[in-house]
Amino acid sequence: MSAEQELRDLVEERVRAVRGRDSATLAARPAADVITFDVLPPFSSRGNQATADHLQQWFDGYDGPIDYTVRDVHVSANDELGFCSFLYHVGGTLKTGAPVSMWVRATLCWANSSGGCVTLLLTVSGRVLLRGFSSCVVGGAAR
Repeated sequence: MSAEQELRDLVEERVRAVRGRDSATLAARPAADVITFDVLPPFSSRGNQATADHLQQWFDGYDGPIDYTVRDVHVSANDELGFCSFLYHVGGTLKTGAPVSMWVRATLCWANSSGGCVTLLLTVSGRVLLRGFSSCVVGGAAR
């Protein structure tokens, strides 16, 4: 399998994991010192435990299914390092009753290690649309 196909497969794994609220699968990918810039607070974090905790808080905030759809996937990879960017839509209903419809741009950097691909950097930014609020843009920045 090519490095590019492996990263595309990892994006599909991510889609299945979010839809299934499978935080264990998502938490297994980040490197121990992963850097994450997110669209929701906390806007930046370091370390795979912080990433796992944030994922669980995100899942716990939803009542019912989470819609997660990916499009426009762009991959550049070799045998050691790969970058992937894509748009994804998150939709659903929060436990507060507020509907969520959010388009997000994500960029991930993966490195090949003896244990498989690990995420080194995740940057997301998006346009958040929540009932009762004007839209706002929140962006992440690379270090």
